[in-house]
Amino acid sequence: MSGKRPTEIRSVPYRSPADAPFGVEVMSFARMRAMGPPSRRRAPQRPQFHVLGVVDRGVGHHTVDC
Repeated sequence: MSGKRPTEIRSVPYRSPADAPFGVEVMSFARMRAMGPPSRRRAPQRPQFHVLGVVDRGVGHHTVDC
């Protein structure tokens, strides 16, 4: 960790699709990447929902603020 704190963290709201059972939406990382430009995904963000990611191969990086 670099020790740098971002000056602004974008809040990400969530609205469950009408067809999502129990308000749970399941999607692939490929579909999630297609939802916006790479710069938006790389910028700090604070989802207003829980995220459970399952990775079965490859490498990635994730940072969580406390």
